[in-house]
Amino acid sequence: MGELCCLHLDDLHIGDDEEPHVVVRFGSYDRDAERFRSPKGRRGEQNARRVPLWGLALDAVRAWLDGLDVYASRNPHGLVFPSERGAVRQRWPRSWPDVVRAYGVVPRLGRRVWWHLLRHTAASTMVSGWDGMRWSVEDVQRVLGHRDIRTTQRYARLAPDAIQAVAMQADAAFRDTSRKCHAEDPTLTSPYKKQHARCDSNTRHSASKADALSS
Repeated sequence: MGELCCLHLDDLHIGDDEEPHVVVRFGSYDRDAERFRSPKGRRGEQNARRVPLWGLALDAVRAWLDGLDVYASRNPHGLVFPSERGAVRQRWPRSWPDVVRAYGVVPRLGRRVWWHLLRHTAASTMVSGWDGMRWSVEDVQRVLGHRDIRTTQRYARLAPDAIQAVAMQADAAFRDTSRKCHAEDPTLTSPYKKQHARCDSNTRHSASKADALSS
């Protein structure tokens, strides 16, 4: 949430001639020093990360910017999500408790929703492909900014159906390749045999060279 509250308009790139993305450089605001601090666990702006925008997020940001001047007439810090008075937010929006009450206790979770759950949901959606496209764990790691991929891999365990779907796609691709290989050479029943044959042909010595080596 700190990254959202400290997101600057200068770090938001959604122009027609740009690839939509945000640059995450800050995670908190020091009121005493009156300066923005880098995200937790990061050192300096050199470790800022680029996060692409697409789908609902991109539509929501564009709709939000259309009314930002009305929502916050003053915005001295140039923030994407300032408070109504133009200050840096220190907590979630006032509408968030209404969302929590509306959802109530989620049976599968055994508790009410919380703000950081939005991040978990986004990661699970990307890994599972619920929005129409399945992301690799490595790509999700880069978007979330995890330093250790093992942190990201826990989302893969939340989506066994997605992993099975990938396996089914791999099986279909394998069989399609096998059919093509068989069409090219009826004696081959597997693309692996074709590859193995290529490897063998590249590593075997010619008869004359073999005789020379043996002598």
